[in-house]
Amino acid sequence: MTEYMTTKELADFLRIKQRKVYDLAATGRIPCSRAMGKLLFPRAEIEAWVARGMAGDGGGMAAAGAAPQPAKVRPGVFLGSHDPLLDWALRQSRCGLATFF
Repeated sequence: MTEYMTTKELADFLRIKQRKVYDLAATGRIPCSRAMGKLLFPRAEIEAWVARGMAGDGGGMAAAGAAPQPAKVRPGVFLGSHDPLLDWALRQSRCGLATFF
């Protein structure tokens, strides 16, 4: 593994498009340096930047808008019933469960 990543390597690492990597670098929201007109990203700093975003301290990918965070609480969902009485009961109870029949 090399000490620096190219734009393509970073895009693959973060699972984003190269254009987004250029945008993040242009706005200064991601650690990078230039060498002979080429953007280089220090691997250790990128990994720390991602870890800060996962820790939720306001830095990293969450702040950059590159990857949305998954929902902490998933809503209740009722799936796969063909029972009209159950469907009616769920609607009447207004329990807030999402249904998919």
